[in-house]
This record gives sequence, structure tokens and C-alpha cells, in this order.
Amino acid sequence: MLGLGSSLSTSGGSAFVDKYSIVLDGDDYLNTGATFQSTYRGSFSWSFWMKPDDGQPNGSNEHLLGSDNTSNEDAMYLELNTQGKIQIRHEAENDGAFYQADAAVYANGAGAWKHVCVTFTKATTTSYVIYINGSAIAATLTNGVAEAAHAAWTSTENTFIGNMNGAGSAPTGVPFTGKMDDVALFNVALDADAVTAIYNSGVPFNLINDKGNYDNASALVGYWRMEEGATIYDQTGNGNNATFVGDPTFSTDTPDD
Repeated sequence: MLGLGSSLSTSGGSAFVDKYSIVLDGDDYLNTGATFQSTYRGSFSWSFWMKPDDGQPNGSNEHLLGSDNTSNEDAMYLELNTQGKIQIRHEAENDGAFYQADAAVYANGAGAWKHVCVTFTKATTTSYVIYINGSAIAATLTNGVAEAAHAAWTSTENTFIGNMNGAGSAPTGVPFTGKMDDVALFNVALDADAVTAIYNSGVPFNLINDKGNYDNASALVGYWRMEEGATIYDQTGNGNNATFVGDPTFSTDTPDD
């Protein structure tokens, strides 16, 4: 590991420094220690930065984050597929939806840093948006999750980052291989202005504090800066500290380099 030190962010007036990203080599991922069941029963959003080793993984889709319960009836996970597309798999009470980008987000080979945000809006039928670098992209929905099923989403499986928790163990498919940074979960579906503000022209900032059109700091459920240490602390104070599975390392390669 790189040397430990003053790697954790603070709120208040402290300067924000994005020192490190986490490096996942296909055997490593993070366990958030939480199911986020109550969050997933409402509208919510995931926001993160990613830099894949291969933008179009060979052979299997790579899991970016999420979980699937033991009955396979309630799941929420995100993937980078073999065509370089971001896709959402969402299932509640055996009511399932698949939402996939129409075009590749990444070309074949080593990828660049990109900001990804996905929003889930609970409605008569759940709706989804995928944002890349602050802009919504075209995507296609197959099937759908009804509002009552969405509200009854139930799981005892913790959400993983860099992989999908398949009923408490390593799932079919493969964990993400590459770097991730500044992962955040919100208990609202972020609007387009907020997502553009979070992207911030490619320069991460401290999401603990509102800034411009980003006024959703109070909606943070978990925020993992990926600053170096034996534990990835949840910066919200909600206690959803992420622990290592495998042996992730850290890199000074960050989105704002």
C-alpha cells in the first residue's frame, strides 16, 4: 500500500484533495456492510468514477456494484458489458427490468476516466437514466418493475462495490478490473443539473457539501472517497464503512489528473 496519512476528506471549509483511486484487479472488491434495502425501496442514484483496464471486457460482463438476494427475486446491479455498454439489472419481488446503453460507452482496450451516474425513479413503472460525464445517454428498457414491487424490494445481502454480491458469495461473471473513485449513493433520483454539477468538467469535489446546482448533499446515504487506508470510510457519518475482499491497492491516478 501507499503510505497512510491524511487521506480522509473532511467537511466544513477544508480543501478537497483527490489523492488516490482504488485499484481492482478482478479478484478484489469492497463490501459496504449494508443492504441499503430502505434506500432501494424508493428513488435513488449511484454516482462514481471508473477507469476500466479493458473498456470491452473479453468473455464476460464485469460487475461494477450491487447485489442479488438468495431467492434471485430482488436484485440491483450495474455492469460494464463486453460491448463497452453500461447496463442496469433491477429486480423486485421477481418483477425484473433490464436497461442498457444503446451505444458503447467505452471502446476496446484501456479506458479513460469517466463519470457514471445512474438514477432509479420509483413510479407506476420504475424509470432509469444513465449519465456519462454529466450527460444523459440513449438507452433501451426491457420489461419493467411495478411501483408496488419496487417498494417491496427485500434483501439480506450487502451491496458490493467493484462486484455484485450474488447471494453472499462471488457471483457468476467477473468483478470489475480497473480503477474506481468517489462512489456515492443518494436516496433521491438526481436531476440532470445535479449530475452535470457533480461531473464538474471532470474535476471531482467534496459531495458532502452542496455546490452550485448540486444541492443533494443531505440525500447522501453513503460516500466512499477511495482514499487510502485499511478501511474505506463512509464520509457521510452513516457508518457504511467498506471493507476489502481480496487485496485492493491504491493509485495516484485520479479523474482530475
